[in-house]
Amino acid sequence: MDQPLVSYHLHFHIRWSHKTTLDWECFPSYSEASIRAAELAGPEEMFEIEEVSSDCPMRRAKSASAH
Repeated sequence: MDQPLVSYHLHFHIRWSHKTTLDWECFPSYSEASIRAAELAGPEEMFEIEEVSSDCPMRRAKSASAH
């Protein structure tokens, strides 16, 4: 199931501790992002939830790869 890309409104992304970029999936609330990250996290894997507004780095990356 494809998740719609939220680009112009406040939304949340997971940032895994072992990666420098945000996870591609976006969530409409902090709690939804936290729940999903907890489901996906491996043993002792750390993450943070980041609030993103209209200047979404994942949106820019997706737009750049489409050209």
